[in-house]
Amino acid sequence: MKIISNTAIKNWLFSFALGRKVAHGFYSRTSPLFESVELETSSICNRKCPYCPVAYEKRPGDYMEEKVFRKIIGDLKEIRFSGIVSFAMYSEPLLDKRFPDFVGRIKSTLPKAFIEVYSNGDFLTPELFEKLLAAGMGVIKVTQHGHNPSPEFLEAIGKIRSSKNGDKLNLAVMDENQVLYNRGGAVEVKNPDKWMFCNLRRM
Repeated sequence: MKIISNTAIKNWLFSFALGRKVAHGFYSRTSPLFESVELETSSICNRKCPYCPVAYEKRPGDYMEEKVFRKIIGDLKEIRFSGIVSFAMYSEPLLDKRFPDFVGRIKSTLPKAFIEVYSNGDFLTPELFEKLLAAGMGVIKVTQHGHNPSPEFLEAIGKIRSSKNGDKLNLAVMDENQVLYNRGGAVEVKNPDKWMFCNLRRM
């Protein structure tokens, strides 16, 4: 007997307009409030990956004003937000020297929220890793871009993974040949994901 996977069902459901409408309606009724907030405190990245818009569009190298950051966190406190606060998008979060302090502020203001960061890992050291965890970071998700990581990268990742908190590091490898999102048409990828859809519960 062949078992149909959840992924296959989801792909079928989102392959037509009515299916997407039903799914989004279900999500909005079961969880009317967004479940995650993605922050980008700077617009700077040290890489230009071919599957990222940063490689094709010049962005102003700037940082979020702290008053804006405080306003966002304050608004989340007012609604007692307890979901995921994620540092992501198209920048490298660890280039922002204020980052550990921002993590600490989120944790003290939103104690029930889960904090995560997506990084290319180029600036991650065992010392910074422990500092971020102490500040309240729940997990650090590092994506290795390309097949030839630097010796420094491999050494740092090895030390972190063998430490007592090594399970707080998630490592993924990404290259241009795997199935990828085309970022709403902003980039051309070799194997585009056919069923990309907008998640209404992410801000």
